[in-house]
Amino acid sequence: MALDTNMLSGAKLTHAVGAVLCLSLLGTGYQFGVRPMLSQGKTPADWAAEVDDAQAEAALQEATVQRLSRELEMSQRELASRPMQLLAASEVNRRLAALSDLAEAHGLTLASSQPGTETALTYYAYVPITLGGQGGFAQVVGFLGALSETFPDVGVHAFDMTRGQVAGGRFTLTLNWYVRPSQTAVAN
Repeated sequence: MALDTNMLSGAKLTHAVGAVLCLSLLGTGYQFGVRPMLSQGKTPADWAAEVDDAQAEAALQEATVQRLSRELEMSQRELASRPMQLLAASEVNRRLAALSDLAEAHGLTLASSQPGTETALTYYAYVPITLGGQGGFAQVVGFLGALSETFPDVGVHAFDMTRGQVAGGRFTLTLNWYVRPSQTAVAN
């Protein structure tokens, strides 16, 4: 079996082009990779120190991530174990009836109770509720104390009381009832 000289010279040419390409890549890697690193004047000990510093920083960041993960888990467990869950704003009529009963139990006479528009925030929403009526200062204070114990999801936004001819006077309370945000809540 005889070798074809054209095939042999083609193989040599392919090997020669491959060798030139390899040497070119090697030279380029040295010129743009190794040489700039060596020109910085750093010794292998300097490079080792930089690697050690980077590893120490990575370990510190990992410890921080683990600590924050534990804190997040503890906060989530604590939040899940809390008995208060925000109600939906659609329960507003029940809340108004409960507030009316509480006011009556403390000697107040409600003349009006008006819910406002639900306002959505990032994690919750609130519904303003305005209560107006008649009663004495001591009864209003008793009502507000019972309000915070009975309904921890209700906060007092504004309070006004005027002394009048009627026993005790007139009062107006604006409450914020904190609720789960609904799809129809107005964004704030």
